Amino acid sequence: MKKNLIFCLSALLMLVFGMSSCSSDDEKDGDTVVNPFLLLGEWSASHQNMNPDYGDTCDMWAFSFKADGTGTSELGTHQFRYELKGNHIILHYQANEIFDDQLDLEYEIASVSKDRMEWYLIDSDSGNRMQHLVFYRQ
Repeated sequence: MKKNLIFCLSALLMLVFGMSSCSSDDEKDGDTVVNPFLLLGEWSASHQNMNPDYGDTCDMWAFSFKADGTGTSELGTHQFRYELKGNHIILHYQANEIFDDQLDLEYEIASVSKDRMEWYLIDSDSGNRMQHLVFYRQ
């Protein structure tokens, strides 16, 4: 009986320690994984610049995300495709009359729920946060 108890406790400890040591790379890096279904739909926001060079500006933005990995911005006038990597979303705009070349914008999603999303525009040169945006589902 005593041997069975020791064996069971040893097996339980191995299971607990074995499971705690197995984590994904995302968890080790501290990245949050965003549920892509929470992004779907229409969002509108005002943004606040965090870059002191631009002063205290505020504009209205609107985005729509579709399940097929495409979307629109600026009230449907600019089309993009998007990819979600952990808590970063990258918007790929094709060259058009406004953009001479393909434009890729990266955002860090700080939080997202069914009604509210908060993200930061990431500067492509420095990797720093530039703009803070808070969206509300339409």
